[in-house]
Amino acid sequence: MIDETLKKLRKTVGNYDNEAGVYWAKKAVEEGIDPVKSLEILTKAMREIGDGYSKGDFFLPDLIGGAEVVKNAMPTILEEFRRRGQKRKVKVLLLQEQYLEISIVLESLWLALLLKQMDMRLQLL
Repeated sequence: MIDETLKKLRKTVGNYDNEAGVYWAKKAVEEGIDPVKSLEILTKAMREIGDGYSKGDFFLPDLIGGAEVVKNAMPTILEEFRRRGQKRKVKVLLLQEQYLEISIVLESLWLALLLKQMDMRLQLL
């Protein structure tokens, strides 16, 4: 049942279905699924869209559509983090490169927004 819920949560990102994203995020909380797993699933789904964008398989509206689903599902997942009192340390290794793909930039921005919503601090290595 847990795997099925997470699969459906992941699928909502690719389908750009905001209402279903919120529903399956709530369902994951109701089933007692660790919010870290839910967050990982949403991150993987967005990474797939970002990778597809880099390859030319997806376009900017795809990135925006997936991000909207994640944005709408996040309050439920973040509230579960708070309810459980979970805190996570996040370490990010910054690499300097002359050219950045837009997917890398968008993923970095998404991470920064996520950390801000979760009241987390970013530790640079």
